[in-house]
This record gives sequence, structure tokens and C-alpha cells, in this order.
Amino acid sequence: MSAVILRARADLRAHWRAWVGLALLLGMAGGAVTAAAAGARRTDSAYPRLLAATRAPDVEVFSDPTDPTSAFASIPFDQLARLPQVAEGAPAAFFSVVDPPDASLVAGPDDRLGRSVGRHKILAGRQPRPDRVDEMMASFTLASQHHLRVGDSFGLSLVAVGDSDPPPVTVELRVVGIEASAGEFPPQPGTGVNPVWATPAFFAAYGDKVKVYDATALGLRRGGRDAAAVEGEIQRLGGGRPVESYILNDQATNTEHSIHLQALALWVLAGLLALAALLVVAQLLARQANLESGDHPALRALGMSRGQLWALGMARAAVVSLIGAAVAVAVAALLSPLTPVGLARTAEPHPGFALDAAALGLGALAVVALVSAAAAWPAWRAAGANAGLQPSTVVGQGRPSAVAEALSRAAAPVPVTTGVRLALEPGRGRTAVPVRSTVTGAVIGIVALATALSFSASLDHLLATPRLYGVNWDGHVLALGGNNVAPALPAVTQDVDVADASSGYSGFPMVIGTVRVDGMAVTAERGTSLEPIPVEGRLPKEPDEVMLGGRTMAALHAHVGSTVRAIVADATPDPLPLRVVGRAVFPNLGDAIGLGKGVAMTPDGLRRMVATGAPPIDTILFRFRPGIKASRALAELQRRLGPLGSVTQAPDRPTDLVNFGRVQSFPLVLGGLLGVFAAATLAHLLVTSIRRRRRDLAVLKVLGLVPAQVRATVAWQATTLALVAVAVGLPLGVVAGRLVWRLFASQLGVRPEPALPLLALGLLALATLVVANLVAVLPARSAGRTHPALVLRSE
Repeated sequence: MSAVILRARADLRAHWRAWVGLALLLGMAGGAVTAAAAGARRTDSAYPRLLAATRAPDVEVFSDPTDPTSAFASIPFDQLARLPQVAEGAPAAFFSVVDPPDASLVAGPDDRLGRSVGRHKILAGRQPRPDRVDEMMASFTLASQHHLRVGDSFGLSLVAVGDSDPPPVTVELRVVGIEASAGEFPPQPGTGVNPVWATPAFFAAYGDKVKVYDATALGLRRGGRDAAAVEGEIQRLGGGRPVESYILNDQATNTEHSIHLQALALWVLAGLLALAALLVVAQLLARQANLESGDHPALRALGMSRGQLWALGMARAAVVSLIGAAVAVAVAALLSPLTPVGLARTAEPHPGFALDAAALGLGALAVVALVSAAAAWPAWRAAGANAGLQPSTVVGQGRPSAVAEALSRAAAPVPVTTGVRLALEPGRGRTAVPVRSTVTGAVIGIVALATALSFSASLDHLLATPRLYGVNWDGHVLALGGNNVAPALPAVTQDVDVADASSGYSGFPMVIGTVRVDGMAVTAERGTSLEPIPVEGRLPKEPDEVMLGGRTMAALHAHVGSTVRAIVADATPDPLPLRVVGRAVFPNLGDAIGLGKGVAMTPDGLRRMVATGAPPIDTILFRFRPGIKASRALAELQRRLGPLGSVTQAPDRPTDLVNFGRVQSFPLVLGGLLGVFAAATLAHLLVTSIRRRRRDLAVLKVLGLVPAQVRATVAWQATTLALVAVAVGLPLGVVAGRLVWRLFASQLGVRPEPALPLLALGLLALATLVVANLVAVLPARSAGRTHPALVLRSE
């Protein structure tokens, strides 16, 4: 072992620059992979950490103290705050906003909401002063929607109270801060989802002048685990009357699922970057082992065994891997401020540098382990080879290329035949070059880019085709100030622009087995029914039939034809059996109904499950005739409805993809990075080929090839490699893209219709050839300047 250590020290003194260079390259690649993995973990945990840091409420309870005829109970704040499951509570009020319809205005009699419960993460500016009537804080969603910045003014029209239908009260508030809080993050359906946070002074000034709804935010002692118990206590306090209470866990689950798509993209990025980096590093380690094996015959003659020579190679790999691991940790730490990404960046309670000890430690260990594993076989092979005694081989020695032989028989130009031979024949001994690994790297790059293009095209096709994500309607009408939208139905069905209309119920809470899900039950009032779109099976026709979303079906371990037992929350005395007749794509109409989750049944089926009788309809869906301009028709319908209902345009993309849409360029970024790796691998091959086959190039020049022909030979070598990569990589990439998309779509619960971007794939093939020839420019120029006399004399 002392001989190994002595020789390793000598090699380190002689080749330390090469070792350090390889270690730095390894560290940069390992750092990028580790940073992506740590970023994925940070992205996935950002929203739960925000909930904890801001003391987000678990339950919200609403009541209308100004309407004694309301069917809903009004429970005083003190009674709710004294419930045994409640740790903290805060009173507040929601002011009825007429314009803009996407805004909701919240203020409290004191500062408990925002201090003890539901704190805010300040993104810009400051919190409003409690004694200032004209100051407000805007949610980041409102600021984005209305292009607000600190210092801007924002006007709202509020519903006035009075006996003779007074005009709206207009207020002008100054934005002093922009914040992010739990419950504001998409996906969120409906209107009034962008909060405006006003002050106790505003509450005191306007609380008796405009329509308000009392609200209580409750933080529970055990969080979501106490939700069911406190819901039962709230219903008990209601004295038999229903209570408008909302468990916020459903909305939080939706947001976390949406953010998880971003984290998943980062995990995929980390994995494929690791694969590409391992391929490149393994190639470099193999080349380094081969280059440094020139002294092995002499060392064998001096008595070193093959095992000792292998240990010598592994010692080099250990030094390189340890330095690379240290660099990887430093690089990952420096890159940490770039994550989280997308909406998780807004949720991150502690932005900036973050040292994820688990990710950094595992990343460093992975660098050491993978480099050692990648170096083991090349070191063993080099230890057994007598490289120093092998004569130089000529071009084409070894297994000949059938393509090159065919070109030679067809009397193709010499640069073409020679370039193809150089590209496809690896050679032996000192003239050997890593052709197979280079082709593999180039194919991986093309596969990654083709997969990314196919995936992105399929995603664009999904976002541009509403029927694929369950939206087969142009808009819906919801009730204003109540739950009965039936008075608005005649105006919708008699509208000449409306082709199809359905009415019924959406977002009603159900529990199927142990799975909490929202339901949808509509029937046609005009034209074709706008029920959810079945993917498998059929629509429910009988009161005891249901259709489920894919994720809901998987959670229940159900299938078409099976029977489940369900209740409508607080309305069905005992679970009733329901037969599953289909799997559907659901539109996002509530916190627990959307892509992949939901239940559809007939309106008669819902009435059968509600023990207290048929509830009033709360939803009208409609679709315009072809050729109608939706924005104009929606505005006209809203004008005719007036206070009878609120018209909302159908979502133009799935809200579960709101977050993923912010990182949908990730596949292209990943493909681009792997394409860069492929280009670097090609450049490495060309440079290595010219250096190791300089004797062959010199012989060709002696035989009459001019510098331009030598340059053309190298260009044909690069072109051949690119053509092989395109011929193999494009079909594999298309197949991989379709498979990945089908898997992704099945997880979302949408129709898996993959798209084929023929134009983009054609441009990719052309760009590959162009890039390959651009990469070959400098190596070709170097080859053209080969001096035969100097090269052959050195041989």
C-alpha cells in the first residue's frame, strides 16, 4: 500500500491541474443537482411552513346579523372562542363589494385578525396603521390582477344599507402594503377571492353604513385534526339551523397540490441533470484513466500488481470526488436563494439563503459514491491494459463501419467517407475515442428536447381546449346574497345568445366512505346538458347513480360498477349506497371539486340524500351559440340579471395548473441543459479525436488532402453524429413525451390527448445539425492546420 500512496503523491504533483479541473466540473454539476433537489424540498414545504409561521386559521364561520330572516344561524364570537378545541380566535367582517367583483374587503373591530390569528407575510411596504381609515393592504393576487403598487389608490363600491335601495358607497383607499396570507393562494374558484385588508378605524367608520357579514377566524389546538370535532360543536351551537362554516384544509390541500407540481418539476430536473452529468463525468474519468495508464507497463515491471494499479486509479477518483463534493456543497448553498420557484416563492416565509443539511449531506455523499462507482471499471480496465506497448492503429482498424464501407464502395467523396468512418469507428489503443458514449450523450440530449417539446405541446393543447379539463360551458350564474338562483333562470334560458343551459347544484359537501369531496348535480333547461364530461362509463341517470373523478375513485379504490356509501354533510342521517357508473373530468367549482376529484349525480339523487327537503338551486351553467363574442354576451347578461345573480366566465385553464403554468418552461429548460451537455460531449469527442488521431490526419494530408478537405472531414464527422442522434433520439423522444404526458394527465384527471409538434421537431432536427457543425468549427480548423512532418517525426 505504501507503493500506491507514493505513486499517488507523484501523480498528484504531476497532474494536479487536470484533477482540479475535473473536480471543479464535477462540483458544478453536483452542485446544480443538489440545488435542484434542495429547491424541490423547499418548494414542497413552503406553504405548510407559511401556515405555521402566520398562524393561519383552520376554520372560518360566517353569519349575517342584519338579516333576521336568514336560514343560517348567527353564533356570537364569544361562544365560538370558548369551544374546547379552539386555541385562538379573531372577529372580523366581510364588506359586500359591488365593484370590482373579484375583490373582498376585510376589516375587524380590533387587530386580533392579523396579529393572533392569520398573520400576513409582507411582500412590500408595511401594514396599515390601525387608526387610519384610508389605508389598506392588498393581497398579492389583487395587486397582480389590478397592477397595484405601494402608494397607489384603489377604489371600491360597497353595498349600502337602507330602506329604499340606496346607491353604493364608494371608498378610496391608499395601498401601503402588499401581503401574502393563507387562503389567498390559488387555485380558488368563484368571485371575491382577492382580499383588501382594511383597518379597525375603517370598520368603525363604515361598519354601520354598508352591508357586512360577521366572520370569526378560529385557530384550533391540533389544527386539522380538530376540524371534524369543532364542526360538530359549531352545528350544535346553531341550534338546528345550518351554519356557514368552512374548514380551510380543503383549500390548503389544493394549494399544496398545485405547488407540489412545481416541486415535482424540480425533482425531474435534478434527476435528469444527475443522469446527464454522470454520463459526462464517467466519460471524462474513463479518458483520464486511459491517459494516465501510459506508465502502467513500467509499474507492472517494477512489481505493482493489477490490484495496486486499480487502487491507484481509485485514489485519484477519491481525491477528485472529495474536492468535487466540497465544491458541490458550496455551489448548492450559493444557488439556494434561487428557490423556491413559482408561487412557492411567494409563500416562502424565510426567503434567501437556506442550508438544507439533509440535501447537502446526501448530495455530497452521492457525489463521492457515484464518482467512485463510475471510476471503478475504467480504473480496473486501465490497470489490466499494456497501453504503453500497443502500437498506434490506423483509421478504421477494429470493427469497420458498414455505412462507411457502403459510402466507399459508392465512390463517395473522401471527406464524406473519412468523416463517417471517424464518427462511427471508435478505434483502438492510443487512437481510441469515446464514440459510443458521445452518441449516447447526444441521443439523450435529443430525447430530452423532443420529450420536452412533446410535453409542452400537449400542455398547450390542454390549456387551449376547455373540454379536456371538464369545462364545456362559457359561464355560470351564482346567487347574490343568498343561495337561490332560480329567479335568474328565465333570463338565462330566454337569452337569444344562449344555446345550452343547465341548472342545479355545485360544490355541495359529500363524504364518500372516508373521502371528503364536493359534488355537482345539474340538469338541462335548454339545449344539451352541461353535466361533467365522462372519460369512462356514462352519465348518472338514476337517483342512486354517481360519477366520480379519477383521483377520488383511486382514493376510494372504486371502479365503474362498484358501490360506495355516501352522505351529504350534515344532511343525510345514514350513509346511502350509490353505484359508480362513470369516471369524469370535473371543472373547478369549489375547493374539493376540480381536476381528478369530485362526484356527479342527478338533482333528484341529491334531493333524495337531503333529509330536510329539496334545497333551492344555486348554480346555472350556460353555453353561447357559436360565433357569439363571449365578453360582450357576458356583460349583457349581467346587465339584464342585475341583483338576481352574478355572472362569472368559465375558467380558461385548470386552476390546478395555475402553479405549474408558472414553470411549464421547465421541460424546455431541462431539455436545453441536456442539449448543452450533448454539445459539450460532441465538442469533447471532436477535440479528443483530432488529438488522438493526428497521425491518421497527417497521413491523409500526405496522401493529398488539402486543409479544406480535412476541415470538411471533421464537419462530416460532426454531421454524422448529429444525424445518428436525431434518427434515434427524435422517435424515442416523441414516444417518451407521449408516455410522460399520459401519466401526467392521468394524475391530474384530465383527458390525455397528447399533441405532436411536427414543426418544432423538424426545427429541432435542423438545429441539431447546425449546432453540430458550429461546434466542429474550431476543431476542424485545428485539424486543417496539422503539420504532417512534425506529427510523423514524433511518431
